[in-house]
Amino acid sequence: MSRTTRGVWVIALLVLTACSDPVAGSNPGWLRASLAGTVAGSYVGSGDFLDQTDREEGPRRMFSLYSSTADLTSPQSFGLYRVNGNRPAVGRYELQLVDQSDSDAEGFFAIYSRSTESQVENFVAQSGEVVVTRSSRERLEGTFRFVGFRYCALPRLGSGQEGPCVPPAAPVEGAPTVEVTGSFSAVPFEEGDLLDMR
Repeated sequence: MSRTTRGVWVIALLVLTACSDPVAGSNPGWLRASLAGTVAGSYVGSGDFLDQTDREEGPRRMFSLYSSTADLTSPQSFGLYRVNGNRPAVGRYELQLVDQSDSDAEGFFAIYSRSTESQVENFVAQSGEVVVTRSSRERLEGTFRFVGFRYCALPRLGSGQEGPCVPPAAPVEGAPTVEVTGSFSAVPFEEGDLLDMR
């Protein structure tokens, strides 16, 4: 899978969850987090996971856990991704930068995105961990923490994009940073959600 294709895939899945309401909807999945650094505050959002096989390019696996807020004025989202891996078993997993251009790369990475009045910002975890305390086809639960940096900033109006907007394989020197701690109790995407992605 090319760097561009994978970047579009990640962005599309983050956008998918932007329509779910973690409070009013019938989906019981959730993700909560505390943020410090360049971005400070608390986060409460939906929680859904997907164990995906890329049928177009062979047996490559991508496990993903997504979360988004219901606030349309300043939306935020989280993504926890396991490249070349299935739904994780109970245990501890390192969060790291994953080379998106390497089809054989493996590992967990995390993305946090937020939209302000002036721009959309994307952060990726440079280091941290995910601890899975429950893992079944019906529910995935655990905690996570990471230190991340901003790899992309898109102005809402006009030009002036900063960064490649595809998660990099190396830190961006001097980039704004964020520290995150959180927990989740996620449920599988419903079939209708997956159909909407096509």
